[in-house]
Amino acid sequence: MINTKHKDRLFCFLFGREENKRWTLSLYNAVNHSFHTDPDSIQITTMEDILYMGMKNDVSFIIMDIMSIYEQQATYNPNMPVRELMDACKPLGEYAWLIQRIREYSKHKDIEEAVDQAIDELPEDFEIRPFLVGHRAEVKSMCITEYNEEETMLLFKEQGREEGIGIGEQNRANEMAERMIRANEPGDKIVLYTGLGKEDVNKLAGSLNTILVWNTVVE
Repeated sequence: MINTKHKDRLFCFLFGREENKRWTLSLYNAVNHSFHTDPDSIQITTMEDILYMGMKNDVSFIIMDIMSIYEQQATYNPNMPVRELMDACKPLGEYAWLIQRIREYSKHKDIEEAVDQAIDELPEDFEIRPFLVGHRAEVKSMCITEYNEEETMLLFKEQGREEGIGIGEQNRANEMAERMIRANEPGDKIVLYTGLGKEDVNKLAGSLNTILVWNTVVE
């Protein structure tokens, strides 16, 4: 499934480029309830080609000597201010429409097919349609990159979770063994109840200045 976070790279691709400053200005006006009309009053400062996993470069620009940094909000949301923002900035609403379609199609298709279908179905009156159709390959590459990053990050998280579980189990076993040692339980019983090896139990007992009694032979 496609990254459930909004598409940072695509957002920057649309709103952080020189040729799309009119959309950036529309977004700025919608956010700030302003009425600027000259796209050339915007100086784009968004960094390009920055691909750090898990770190995104949001849209950055200067207008009226003030720097603005925007991150994306791409899903249709019952929150009224968000809906009003999308109504006020037509390209933002169109962007949200595209991302929602990609998410829906990616449930049943691979990410490249999902992006292709979503672009093909962009309504003819969408302002962003000619740009996205003309940059289809780049759009697909960005979405695929984010999809692969999400898969990798999930793998890292799963590995970390498993390692955390392993460490937690080891700590619990050590705590149980320590309590049993302090209670003068025999070494073989401690091994049986904790799952620790004989060497580990003896080391733990040594750290507690205790000599264990072994009733049976434990390898």
